[in-house]
Amino acid sequence: MLWLDSIAPNAPRNVTVVNVPNTTRVLVKWDAPLEAKDHEPDYGYVVYRFEGTEKIDISAAGHIVHVQYDPTPSFIDTTAQRGKTYLYLVTAIDQTKNESDRSAAVAVTIP
Repeated sequence: MLWLDSIAPNAPRNVTVVNVPNTTRVLVKWDAPLEAKDHEPDYGYVVYRFEGTEKIDISAAGHIVHVQYDPTPSFIDTTAQRGKTYLYLVTAIDQTKNESDRSAAVAVTIP
């Protein structure tokens, strides 16, 4: 519905990832994006995960690990596996589901 709103939010900022000690869970946190040009608040987030040196391509929906329809700036990934390295990145969505550019990718290795 581009006639309603075609302005995407800004990308989330300061993404961090931490392996929760003694587990395979990964805490992904970020700061909310700066206000968009249309002043519409962020409505939710999409968290992507890539393995190791895999090419980052957010058009591949198979890399989405979580879609969040609230502005809480964190997510716990419970599907990570021991011995693997993952890259996480986050995008913001607005109420009409315009998706922002991606955040910087951040890596974590699960011991």
